[in-house]
Amino acid sequence: MQDIPGPEKRTVCEANCRLVTADVDQASTSQSPPGQVYPQIYLSSEDETKFLEDCAPLITVRAARGAADDQAGEEGEHDKASLTDKAQAAPLWTDWLSRLATVAQALGVPGAAHLSLSVSQPAGAPPIAWHIYQQRLAVADPADRVQIYDVEAAASTSGRGASEDASMKPKLVLYHEFQRQVSALAWRPHSGRLLASASKTGFGFVIWDAALGLGTPLRAGLERVSLLRWSPNGSYLLAGSPNGSFRLWETLSWSSKSWRGGGAHSLVDACWSPDGRRLLLAFDKANQIAELQFTAPAPALNAQLLPLQLPGLTGDKGEAANVLAMAWDPAHGERLAVAVGPRHPAAGTVALYAVSQGPVLSPRLIGFIRGPPLDGKDAGQGKGTAAGQGEGDVPPVAMAFCPSFPRGSLLAVRRGARQINLYPLYHSAAG
Repeated sequence: MQDIPGPEKRTVCEANCRLVTADVDQASTSQSPPGQVYPQIYLSSEDETKFLEDCAPLITVRAARGAADDQAGEEGEHDKASLTDKAQAAPLWTDWLSRLATVAQALGVPGAAHLSLSVSQPAGAPPIAWHIYQQRLAVADPADRVQIYDVEAAASTSGRGASEDASMKPKLVLYHEFQRQVSALAWRPHSGRLLASASKTGFGFVIWDAALGLGTPLRAGLERVSLLRWSPNGSYLLAGSPNGSFRLWETLSWSSKSWRGGGAHSLVDACWSPDGRRLLLAFDKANQIAELQFTAPAPALNAQLLPLQLPGLTGDKGEAANVLAMAWDPAHGERLAVAVGPRHPAAGTVALYAVSQGPVLSPRLIGFIRGPPLDGKDAGQGKGTAAGQGEGDVPPVAMAFCPSFPRGSLLAVRRGARQINLYPLYHSAAG
């Protein structure tokens, strides 16, 4: 197994399959990085509204209250929906539905679990999502808003030797009255202005026009959504549910197909291959990932689900790690990042893989990325992520690769609710 950096170290970047590290108490590394070092993002916990008013315009969208509710879509192999037919203000009646779910489950009504608003979800960090064309990062904040950061501008201002203690300011903030406890974010490829978001308190998801600040709800049936992932060409949208199922939408006619790949466990993360022909899936409390291979071109929903083993996720003594989060470089497909869960010597780190694509996917372990110590409220969620610590000591993680990084890959890692670190991965495969 690759060497695991200790808690006194932090990873700075990758230099052609070699991870560059530094001491946590040093602002810079003794090794010269091959490119820019990016400042971290830290969401302020002090007077959040004033912080946002000072630094970014706040776009508030109120949903129309006069629209009549449609009948819930029928569950099945293929469910039809449209952006207008399925637009509903579901959170207005979530309390009534929660009461109905309790009675239905007590009576043993089939499918009652889909009605429940109290289905447990994995303790993932609030989501992050990169813009498809620019180095702009959308981040869900603790106040139910979506903050958008201009990472490229911040890196240029800070300069090559930027300290990780520096913090960026948001450029734009989006807010919707029915968007509470944001659980998923995803930019639509080749659009640059459409952003899909979902919340823990509602059903389905919202398609945002980020340029206008307008949001349109979309759902099929009574499924809650905890994960959203667009395919690279925008032909598909994956919507994962906390009840162990996930739904694939094809975006031409907005038909969908429901799958169940993790038993009763939630889908904690998923990532597409750059060509859109593969989809990797990680389920809660599972120590391996699944690969969904499409057998027909878009907009067909035909695919097969296969297991995929990743090297390094089993320790020298046989300790198997849960996968907490995943990210696959959408630009080149050369890098895959996997957040390592508890019961593994590298718990709390991110396993970085070099990926060779072909008829069979071949990942090779480069090493483990370790972030700096957590600050503020996040420190209570992950006190020391050194090897051998318990499950409660590993902080929630969310990750995403920037699609427009010219010198390799740029990985954003969110640990806990407020701290986000950026790791430039400079490798020759990108040119």
